[in-house]
Amino acid sequence: MAAAFYVAASLLCDFAHALNLLMDDKPRMMAQSLTKQVTHLFRRCHPSSTQPAPESPQAPSVSEEAERDQEHEEEDSELPPVPQLQEADGDQEHEEEANELPPLPQPEDTKSSTQPAPESPQAPSVSEEAERDQEHEEEDSELPPVPQLQDADGDQEHEEEANELPPLPQPEDTKSICPGSAINPDPASAPAATPQPEAAKRKTSCSKSDGQRKKPKETKTELLLEKLRSLLSVGDPKQKYMLLAEIGQGASGTVYRARESDTGREVAIKQLKFLTTPVKRLLREILIPKENKHPNIVNYLESYRVNSHLWVVMEYMSGGSLAGLVRNVCMHDGQIAAVCRECLQGLAFLHSNQVIHRDIKSDNILLGMDGSVKLADFGLSTHTTPEKSRRRSMVGTPHWIAPEVAREEPYGPKVDIWSLGITAIEMVEGEPPYFDQRRHEAIKLIAQNGTPQLKNPRQHSPLLCDFLNCCLEVDENRRWSAEELLKHPFLQSAEPLSSLTPLIMAAKQLNEEKSRH
Repeated sequence: MAAAFYVAASLLCDFAHALNLLMDDKPRMMAQSLTKQVTHLFRRCHPSSTQPAPESPQAPSVSEEAERDQEHEEEDSELPPVPQLQEADGDQEHEEEANELPPLPQPEDTKSSTQPAPESPQAPSVSEEAERDQEHEEEDSELPPVPQLQDADGDQEHEEEANELPPLPQPEDTKSICPGSAINPDPASAPAATPQPEAAKRKTSCSKSDGQRKKPKETKTELLLEKLRSLLSVGDPKQKYMLLAEIGQGASGTVYRARESDTGREVAIKQLKFLTTPVKRLLREILIPKENKHPNIVNYLESYRVNSHLWVVMEYMSGGSLAGLVRNVCMHDGQIAAVCRECLQGLAFLHSNQVIHRDIKSDNILLGMDGSVKLADFGLSTHTTPEKSRRRSMVGTPHWIAPEVAREEPYGPKVDIWSLGITAIEMVEGEPPYFDQRRHEAIKLIAQNGTPQLKNPRQHSPLLCDFLNCCLEVDENRRWSAEELLKHPFLQSAEPLSSLTPLIMAAKQLNEEKSRH
């Protein structure tokens, strides 16, 4: 009887163990509870049993413990990595690839333990959450970058507003004076503004300030053009003046001798290229002689716009330039002193009116047949103010520039005094110092060598040499001003201006002979 009961208990334990492996959580727990009860009942009935059969009841308990451990491990391994998925929304694609790795091979006896359905209720929740995260990601990625687009549009609008200033009223034949101007688009056709985030508004406000910084430059150019248009005379200069001959040519244009049809008066017309000459230079060519009337400054008459050129009408100096004189004839000290005195009178007047010529040389000093001397060509001139009395730009003709200009240091009106000293050397020797050197090499020598010396100083008076030293002092602070040089003893030896007439006539005759040959 006891043996039969033992066999029945063993079979019941084996049956309960099988149910434990095949069933879900709740039936499995019931089977485990039933196994424990049967085992307990068997031990109460046979407390001192030492038969071989106890191995059977112990085996389920060991297997039970192993199964419980395995179940806990499987439950831990089957838990979805939800926190990682939630934290790495941006890397959803990589997470899905990692989660889709094939499962490791399992022994046959454990395949049945991985088949229960506890994963099935959890897997949908994980995939649903991942799908929801992925949908949010896709929605975010599909949103257009509205603030950036609005900002860029704002910047472009302000740049266009700065660059598309409307042209000022002008005659039909002067419309090309302002290149690149355009008419502003109609405000009614502009798209309506869309709300912008705060950051975009701040950026747009910055772009507005950029546009506002650009506008003054454009406005200044327009003001200069308007000023230039206001100086132009109305009418056709070709009907008023008849061009006779070309008398000079430079980088910015050509000078012609012309005759006024009504009066028969001879004038000089300087034709400047409108499209290639800076507006400021065009204005200087007109304004400085127009606003600074002086016996030693060439007289401005009027100006016209003719197609692509600006015609500047000036008084005609029949004696030509000083360059034509010094290259053909020799001048003695009294004649040099007369020319220097006339030039210094013109420079003193310009400097008192805060004007620096910046291009004094023999080509820009004009002579009349009566010996009159006048300064000309004000395209490189500049105005100074008490607040801005110094300049730094390297402007002028290389062989005549002062050392401070060659070194690109700040300079003032005394650069004209140095240039006049070099022009005096021209009158003595026929050419400026370093004239046989290239332009860049001459500039380097001027900056390094200091005061140039005459080739034969003993052949000239000490007063001339001292006058040159006062003009060509390297230290600008020690260099004499125009007013001071007008009191120099050398100028007391100046001959009458009429003494220049024979030299002018001789130079003209030589030029005519050269032109014939």
